[in-house]
Amino acid sequence: MGWDGDWYKDDAKKSIHGQLVQAGMERARQQGKRIGRPSVTERDGFSQRFMAVVDRLEQGGISRRQAARELAIGYATLKRLLDARLWPSIENEQEMLVAITTCGDGNVYDDILVTY
Repeated sequence: MGWDGDWYKDDAKKSIHGQLVQAGMERARQQGKRIGRPSVTERDGFSQRFMAVVDRLEQGGISRRQAARELAIGYATLKRLLDARLWPSIENEQEMLVAITTCGDGNVYDDILVTY
């Protein structure tokens, strides 16, 4: 199979290419290789730096944007990490009850009860 500069225009060739890529990724997974971008939490020393920054955040010493910049991560990544830290993982769906009720005025109100 030689180089064909117009392969991306041919649906059959695109399909074969996609299948080959998927097969290669699956083979790499079976060999124990990681596919995709590494998590920021896997960086050396990230946990210690994160906890120090969280302490400063809680004391009001820095803003979330400053914290994200200091950790060299995006604001949304910092928010996701903070949210995950504040909410313990809920393995059993029965532990979280979300009841949506409609009042007589037609507005929908969410009542959330979380048990741990």
